[in-house]
Amino acid sequence: MKRPSLDTVRILLTALLFLAAVTLRLLGFGEHLAVLLLEISAFLLIGCRTFLEAAVGLWRRRFLDEVFLMTVASLGAFLIGERLEGVAVLLLYLIGEKLEHLAVRRSRRSIAALARLCPDTARVLRDGEWAEEDAEDVEVGEVLRILPGERVPLDCLVTEGESSLDLSPLTGESVPAAVGVGEECPSGALNLSAPLTATVTKTAECSTAESPRNVHMSALFSISMRCSAVWIW
Repeated sequence: MKRPSLDTVRILLTALLFLAAVTLRLLGFGEHLAVLLLEISAFLLIGCRTFLEAAVGLWRRRFLDEVFLMTVASLGAFLIGERLEGVAVLLLYLIGEKLEHLAVRRSRRSIAALARLCPDTARVLRDGEWAEEDAEDVEVGEVLRILPGERVPLDCLVTEGESSLDLSPLTGESVPAAVGVGEECPSGALNLSAPLTATVTKTAECSTAESPRNVHMSALFSISMRCSAVWIW
């Protein structure tokens, strides 16, 4: 079983301290020393890393990044007596950062799954013979041969043969789709029953299975940049 990360432990412990302080305040012990100690402990526990990052940012002359602004907001709330609000600001910030990292990991898994859909090579008719070529080197209009058990490497139009395709990785539809002459075969589909000859209609970078992967790559880059922004010079 995977151990929880240090940030997860900090979030959980801070949430417990925060709830304990709120409960005591609701019970009328707002001025009690125990409440003050709970609030200070929660503030330091959740804020230690953020404060360190803010100090590094100041040293590197970054005065307006999100970490510095979060530190100013939380310290300001704490110093004017709104200690729970200061803790809440930092707690919500760290939870949001944690969710961003989870989104990055999920995007990476999605990209890996999409990458497995399309084979790297395609069986192409060149000089009257079938040859294995890199899918990225195949041009629109070239002729492909797709055998049973193989995935369609590029979007193409069937010119010979009839078969059924497993489209479940692309559409979620569990029932195989029948295809014949004149019908489209999307890249990433699995040929189930018979050989097909088809003409390429889209290059590798424009094919069905590649397009969502490009979207995932863009999203991953955006989220990764946001998550690592505090370390950029």
